[in-house]
Amino acid sequence: MNPKDTITLANEMIGEHLATEWTFRLTRAESYIGYCNTEKKRIYLSKAWMDGYGGRPPAEIEVRQVLLHEIAHALHFRYIEQAFHAGQLTEEMIEVHGVEWGTTALAIGVNPTHVCSLTEGRVAA
Repeated sequence: MNPKDTITLANEMIGEHLATEWTFRLTRAESYIGYCNTEKKRIYLSKAWMDGYGGRPPAEIEVRQVLLHEIAHALHFRYIEQAFHAGQLTEEMIEVHGVEWGTTALAIGVNPTHVCSLTEGRVAA
């Protein structure tokens, strides 16, 4: 998937699932595929991964899965904020890939059987 189409897709998906203050950016990072920065309200994808670092460039379905994974982190963070302000926050809620995050991820369409690999440059079942 090329960078221009990736940016368009990411902005569409962010608009569908998150508030308008969230943004998307490609990054030069080689240490991760996707990243959700809750302070900046920005989702990143590695341009190195998009360019096929360690293998082939990802297909659109793979990009969608990584974007949904990161969007789930953003939604989970919103849930944590609400629980905190309501005085109902528990340690279990804070787990990065815990039950609460997983429930959110499944609800928006993350496929739990896919695993991302930066070294292989693709999502594998």
